[in-house]
Amino acid sequence: MPRLYPGLLKDKEVEMIAQYLRTIVFQCDSINPPPPQSCKPPSQPMSGGTTAWRAIYSVLTSPRCINCHPVSSPNLPHYPLTVDNSSYQQDYPRQGDDRHPHYYTVLRGDTFPFETAERTGTVYPGMGPPFERCIFCHGSQNDPVTGIPGTTNPEAADPTAPFWALAPASMAWESAPGVPLNGAQLCASLLNKQLNGNRDAKDLLHHLATEPLVHWSFHPGTRPNGEPRTTPPISQGELIRWFKIWIAEGTPCPSS
Repeated sequence: MPRLYPGLLKDKEVEMIAQYLRTIVFQCDSINPPPPQSCKPPSQPMSGGTTAWRAIYSVLTSPRCINCHPVSSPNLPHYPLTVDNSSYQQDYPRQGDDRHPHYYTVLRGDTFPFETAERTGTVYPGMGPPFERCIFCHGSQNDPVTGIPGTTNPEAADPTAPFWALAPASMAWESAPGVPLNGAQLCASLLNKQLNGNRDAKDLLHHLATEPLVHWSFHPGTRPNGEPRTTPPISQGELIRWFKIWIAEGTPCPSS
């Protein structure tokens, strides 16, 4: 883990590990068959649309938000490796501003039924596999010593318990692993009640204003090295202001 333990490995050793991952694990140089997922650096998120929508899009595609709205990697082998490939699909959250896959092979794993705070229906967030539940590491607050994030849900039966989960698979905001949806795609997905927990625009506004993990993204604490994590490009209050303007405009989606 050279990123976690700088200085432990020599530069040449880091290069060797990277080359092994590139050629053997991710098969980036394979032509037939092609690599199981793209090895190219993802393009920057882009969107047209109104000023209000572009402000909203800039937040939703920032690392603090989209890292927990991933799409699965169906062409990668399941994990742990099994003879019949019957274990967990590689559907992993991401970390950091470079959006690397979560360390320690953390996956969506199992899901659990969760009634939306807006009482619009039941959604199914990921809680990790049995051997690696999200709350095994994520506590009730940001830990300044380890750098591990955490928060609570004031509406839960135990409002002091850790609250950490991966957004439901239906709310993936990527077109491919690591590649954000463009403005038109994300807007359509956001407004699709079959994908968003049966929420209408006012419910989405309530979600963005009150949901604990949304609130966390604007107060994300520090990294393991003590540096503050970056926050979305605008504040939560400004996001709410632009979202209200977007609703008043009739929630128009851009063409791209």
